[in-house]
Amino acid sequence: LGAGNAASVILTFLYSSDIDECDNDFNGGCVHECFNIPGNYRCTCYDGFMLAQDGHNCQDMDECMFNHGGCQHICINTMGSYECLCKDGFFLSDNQHTCIHRSEEGMSCMNKDHGCAHICREAPKGGVACECRPGFELGRNQRDCILTCNHGNGGCQHTCDDADDGPICGCHPKYTVHSDRKTCLEKDETVVEVSENNTTAGADVDKRVKRRLLMETCAVNNGGCDRTCKDTSTGVHCSCPVGFTLQFDGKTCKGRFWPLGNPPCVYKEGQGKNLKNK
Repeated sequence: LGAGNAASVILTFLYSSDIDECDNDFNGGCVHECFNIPGNYRCTCYDGFMLAQDGHNCQDMDECMFNHGGCQHICINTMGSYECLCKDGFFLSDNQHTCIHRSEEGMSCMNKDHGCAHICREAPKGGVACECRPGFELGRNQRDCILTCNHGNGGCQHTCDDADDGPICGCHPKYTVHSDRKTCLEKDETVVEVSENNTTAGADVDKRVKRRLLMETCAVNNGGCDRTCKDTSTGVHCSCPVGFTLQFDGKTCKGRFWPLGNPPCVYKEGQGKNLKNK
């Protein structure tokens, strides 16, 4: 075979023998979307989220950090999205970003008591008609707006299912729903094993877990960890880099052979060097 034909045969073999890593119950480990590519796969996230360092999990993107989210007055970040608000004396325009000064006199929609949760429009025959922003549905009272999974994934970090009262969040099989019912934490294998073998013990563990989760999170003071902090279903888990050991308090790191921050001494027979004094 010529070089060109050989390369073609190799490529054909690679494509034909490719394994679809996304075609399983774990979605290739991706919490949002999994795309199979020749010899590999790639995880992507929904709008409003960004891929975590592990290449599989998806984390909320704070749109308010970039140009204030385009909001004229106040930007509020939410899971998978954001919302603009106006200062007192102003109301949000139809573009949901700029603010209009509220007049004491004028159309009824200018009155802050019009009752519309999102958008107020003047009805042709008088009165007001309420509308909702994209991704929301108008409530039965024709005033409130109910969030759906079409807006910021319903505020859910992983999976979202629409219900009459709003979205219900779920998590990838390797994760469990946080007490906020929106975010997801990596499962602790020991807790999973206990809950599967002993329902009563599992329930007791779950109560303790919920109490710890309310108090501990890596988002607050790095979870108290000296170095690396990781959120799990049982609270924070601290770890140390190579050359350091985790102390009995479960949070402090200490060098095995030298004080924190000082270099080691390299010794070879017949000669010795201390990198600090080099």
